[in-house]
Amino acid sequence: MFNYEVRILDDDGVVITQTGVAGEIATRGPGMMLGYQDAAQDASAYSDGFFLTGDIGFLTERNAIVITDRKKDIIIRGGENISAKEVEDVLHGHPLIHEAAVVSMPHERLGEGVFVYLLLTSEAAAMTLEEVARFAEEAKLARQKIPEAIAILQDFPRTPSGKVRKDQLRARLLRRS
Repeated sequence: MFNYEVRILDDDGVVITQTGVAGEIATRGPGMMLGYQDAAQDASAYSDGFFLTGDIGFLTERNAIVITDRKKDIIIRGGENISAKEVEDVLHGHPLIHEAAVVSMPHERLGEGVFVYLLLTSEAAAMTLEEVARFAEEAKLARQKIPEAIAILQDFPRTPSGKVRKDQLRARLLRRS
């Protein structure tokens, strides 16, 4: 990016200098906004003058940015970070799953657990948690990343551009609890 600075920050806001190590992407440059109208929002949106994008990624040796996830989509299960996208990518390989949306769910002992909302193909009448877990295990997904609960939907709430509204899916899950 011309005339912009990019930093990759760890969970404590410290700059990661090693290439290939993921953290939150922060940036600043001449085209950035000056801040939010509500100054209270600035405190969580900026670090040392850099805008915190909410994206997780890393820099390559050629100084390219690779975006791997969204910070809000990270599930923290027993202190371990689990990428919702990684779990979704595995589940999208199932022939009867049309689309998967993974979100965090409250977990009494571990803090958060893995919950998946599924849209099934027209060939699938139903699907059980056991079937999903077996498929994920056969696909070599680490045990702690295997969904602990599922729900089948007819469609996902979406933005006008078609992006899944995971905030609404998380709220739906909390209402069920």
